[in-house]
Parts: sequence; C-alpha cells; structure tokens
Amino acid sequence: MVRIKIKLPWEDAQVYYKERTGSTMADARALVDEGKPHGTIAMASYQENGRGRFKTREWVSSPGKNLLFTLIFSASSLHRPVTVFPLLAGLAVSLVLEQLFDLKALIKWPNDIFINNRKVSGILCEEYGDAYLVGIGLNCNQTGFSGDLGGTATSLRNETHRFINIFELLENLMSAIKKTMENESWKTLIQNRLYAADETVKIVVSGPAGGKKNEYTGRIAGITDEGALAFMDESTGKTLEIYSGELMVNPGSPA
Repeated sequence: MVRIKIKLPWEDAQVYYKERTGSTMADARALVDEGKPHGTIAMASYQENGRGRFKTREWVSSPGKNLLFTLIFSASSLHRPVTVFPLLAGLAVSLVLEQLFDLKALIKWPNDIFINNRKVSGILCEEYGDAYLVGIGLNCNQTGFSGDLGGTATSLRNETHRFINIFELLENLMSAIKKTMENESWKTLIQNRLYAADETVKIVVSGPAGGKKNEYTGRIAGITDEGALAFMDESTGKTLEIYSGELMVNPGSPA
C-alpha cells in the first residue's frame, strides 16, 4: 500500500492506496494490526473479493471507476451504539451527493443509497478488535452494469453526465462523515431520506443462527435511537423494532 495525500479531518490519519486488492476491509484490518490511528483509510482502485452485507453477495465494480474504501474508527471515538453507524455513514453519503451534485439520494435501511430507484452505494460495517470498520463502495464513473445489476444499479456519472474526481469526492465525504457523527439531529435527517418510506413493503428477518425466516408486510415508521427499523406490521398493527433484515419493495426481490 502507498500513502496518498488526501485532506482528512482526523489528526495523523492517512490514506493507504492499492491499485488492486482482495478487499479494502481486509486491508483495513491489517492497518489496525499495525496500530494505525483513528481516521485511517484503506482505499483501492479495484477489489477482487468485495462483498455486501450478505456473504453470498459480491460488490461488483469495474477497475478504476469507483470509490472503494474502508475507514477505521477507534472504539473510544464511538459515542453512539455501533448499530447506528451504517446509517450515519449512509447519511453522510446522501448529504454529499445532495450538496455536490444536487441529487436526491435516499437511504435504504440499513446500509444502501439509492438514486432514482437504483442503488449507487453500499455500506458494510464490522467490529475488529478495538476498532470499528466502515466500508463504502460508491459507483462513480462506471456507466454500464452487467447481468441483474443492469436494471438495479446506477452511478454518479450516469445521473449527472459528469466525470467524477474520486479523490476530491473522498475528501468531501470524510468531512461529511465527521460532521454527521457529531450531529445531534441525525435521526431526523435520516428519517427525512428513508427509501420506500411511503410505500407498503416487506421485510424478511432471519431467525437465530440462520433459523426460520420471518416475513412481515407493512410500512416503515422510522428509525430508533439504536438504528433499528421501526416497522408497522399491517397484520397486527404493532410496531416492530428490527435490527437486521432485508427490505423488499417488489415482491420476491430485494430493493
């Protein structure tokens, strides 16, 4: 990994870059093991093994086209429940896309960003030792998507018809993430940007240890202080707090 000069809002933090890597999440774990400080970033032009929230899903990205990185937070810096952080990172992405490109970027609970009903960004968070890792993939200059992604994915280039400077975008996003982590109005800001908030949707929740899945139909009622989805179950009229699940807008397919 080589260090590149990117302005970051955290003291002593650096960006470590690879042209090609297995995954930036794995690179970030290695940086944690080396004792790198809070705010350090592992970044790559291409990931061979990028993945989504579910192990069976890959994060597919053309080489050199998109923003791919993992941000390291120290445990001592976390002043909110860790379950909130995928949403806080998503809020930062949403705000930057609104401010820089005038795009209406919506947050699909718990970890995706959508523009015009197409996914533009995914977020993957995990704990590692005394660190918390925030992995973000953001489609920037890729204009075509193969297979099923052709109908479900988009990029900033497709939406703005502009070339995106990935390194400048990273600087803006890091500033936004720091501000978002400190913003006491985070929950209201997220709720104002929730994807499918006014629609009847389904959510699939897995049982313990991969047990029987439960499926609920209803409407999104908001977000709790812990980052759970408040979901109004239409069959019982009760509001459920769901911490992990898959939101489905069209029957049979994830949103």
